[in-house]
Amino acid sequence: MASLDSTVQAEFDKLIAAVHAEATIIGSASTLLNGLTAQIAALKNTAVTAGAPADVIAAIDGVMTSVQSNSSALSAAVVANTPAA
Repeated sequence: MASLDSTVQAEFDKLIAAVHAEATIIGSASTLLNGLTAQIAALKNTAVTAGAPADVIAAIDGVMTSVQSNSSALSAAVVANTPAA
């Protein structure tokens, strides 16, 4: 019986480590996407202030839309793949 207990404990320890690793990855992705959003917003602000042409502003807006879309997709994937408690 002790062998079974140690096997179960070892598997449980692996599961806990995997959950912690996922949380770290999700947190890192969120930080990355939020940081990109802030950098893009600052870039747009600088470009507008400097009088950048409309096509440059539109390109910056396109990048922002892509980052926001990726962030939404990540959030949706986390929700869709998180089992109900």
